Amino acid sequence: MIRGRLKFENPEAVEPGQKVTVTLQDTSRLGDRSVDVAKVVATIPENFDASSETLPFEIDVPHVAPATTIKAHLAKHAGSDIQLGDLITTQSIPAAPGEEVTVPLQMVE
Repeated sequence: MIRGRLKFENPEAVEPGQKVTVTLQDTSRLGDRSVDVAKVVATIPENFDASSETLPFEIDVPHVAPATTIKAHLAKHAGSDIQLGDLITTQSIPAAPGEEVTVPLQMVE
């Protein structure tokens, strides 16, 4: 089980009802693309204050490989591609089973 909290670096861009896709990726494939292992979608709840709160998430996986990372994407549009105004992870966030990980999201400008 991977547990964490989403932290929004641009809280003014976060609105209730928006969806954040959190993906666990296997990044051990040297010289090749990462592989998605599991995904979960978190919804921004009503009365959520992104300037002072973080949004919890859990990814239920039976085993976490040593080279796995977490990425997150809050799309401000229909579709899964990344566009201006979206909130995304901009750094590698190692998955840490048994520990709560903080995943910061920043606006694509």
